[in-house]
Amino acid sequence: MAKPPADSRRAAVCDWLTANGINPNHVPVDSDLTIDDTEQGRVIRYEAFVLNDDGRFQIDERGQHPAREPRTTPLHQEPPEWWQPYEKPTREQLTEALDGAYRERAHLVALLAAMTDGAVIAPAPDVDEPGWQIAYLTIGGRQATWHISPRDAGLFAHVEPAEPDDPRAQWDGHTTEEKYAHIAAVTTELAQRCGPACAEGHTYTGRCEGAGEACAQHPNAPVIGGMCGGCTIIPPTKETPDAQH
Repeated sequence: MAKPPADSRRAAVCDWLTANGINPNHVPVDSDLTIDDTEQGRVIRYEAFVLNDDGRFQIDERGQHPAREPRTTPLHQEPPEWWQPYEKPTREQLTEALDGAYRERAHLVALLAAMTDGAVIAPAPDVDEPGWQIAYLTIGGRQATWHISPRDAGLFAHVEPAEPDDPRAQWDGHTTEEKYAHIAAVTTELAQRCGPACAEGHTYTGRCEGAGEACAQHPNAPVIGGMCGGCTIIPPTKETPDAQH
């Protein structure tokens, strides 16, 4: 059965809660809402705001949000046919999802490090938990850094380790926003210079190295020092920040 529009669904759920003796105004929008079978019969499990003696929302222990508590009530009327039970992810599920995202990021940073000259990894001075490191890369002539968790350290076995006081392992003050803005600019420049045909040969200099011949985008270009001359001689575009420094 096709779901009705969102506003209609919300109104229908509110009507359903009301029919089961639940005040929908006391149920948070993100409340768990399920139907369970118990020895006493089928019940609706949900969360509700806690009210004080004056009927106002009670604030939680942190003093930031309305307090809520789990409740159950007998199911007297079945929900709409399209309704689906909802349970918020647990802390463990959220942590697992976040760890998975960081693991994927670490794989990509490790790949960048393998394609970047001069990459080093050093202990993270700003993290108290032991084992954390920072990968220092130079992309398009600028520093880019990433924190690497202990569980992802094995992905960086190919990266040269450095001591905390190594000049190559000193943060230059760039922000996360600046880092990714610069990476986006470098990506655009590399794509415009050569395109995907020789993208795997790109280095932080923007040149295609290792092939020993001209790339597919510049088939008639000379080979200079084992590099595609067509890629090597093209100067940075004016739009690229590095061209200004």
